[in-house]
Amino acid sequence: MDPAPLHNGLIVAAYGRHFLVETPEGNRLICHSRGKRSQGLVGDRILWLATGSDGTVERSRNEKTYFTARIPFAPSRLPQTWIKY
Repeated sequence: MDPAPLHNGLIVAAYGRHFLVETPEGNRLICHSRGKRSQGLVGDRILWLATGSDGTVERSRNEKTYFTARIPFAPSRLPQTWIKY
């Protein structure tokens, strides 16, 4: 039995372990991460597996993922900090 094909996608919104993924054709669908760990951030290119009307994030195609976060209680003149994930 052949394994199901993986599809390319781009995460355009993240809600905990659920992601809104845009396909190369411009369609959008909800995908879930495997396990308890979130596997992506907005802007990540991923490979996903179709599971009915939604999908499952199988893996990220990015070599490195970065996101920005404000330093808590820091003076407002400080820039956002880049954190390696």
